[in-house]
Amino acid sequence: MPVRVAVAVLVPTMTALGAWAATLTESETLCLAVRWVGLFLPTRVACLEESVGTVVALALRGRHVVWCHGVSGDPIEFHAWLRTQKGEPIAQPPSTSRFLALLTIPHTMTTEEKVPHD
Repeated sequence: MPVRVAVAVLVPTMTALGAWAATLTESETLCLAVRWVGLFLPTRVACLEESVGTVVALALRGRHVVWCHGVSGDPIEFHAWLRTQKGEPIAQPPSTSRFLALLTIPHTMTTEEKVPHD
């Protein structure tokens, strides 16, 4: 999946559906579920597809996270991942910290700000 397609899906989905910030636990649970489903698909499912699938699944539950796409240096690699509003990586290994986020898509409210339900 090209990054431009991911962005075209993520922005309207996160704006329209994700009303409250997702907790780390519910985000990790849905991310692992998306990974599990990806094992049975006859197509490529990697970090970009997993992160977009998780954002859509969370949005359908009225939750949102921050989507990140970045790069690491030696060797040059690209990676897409999710983090909570507090900056915690969601279902990622510690090696994700070596990636520099070049593009992040946070949740944006188009109307009045909604108060988290904690």
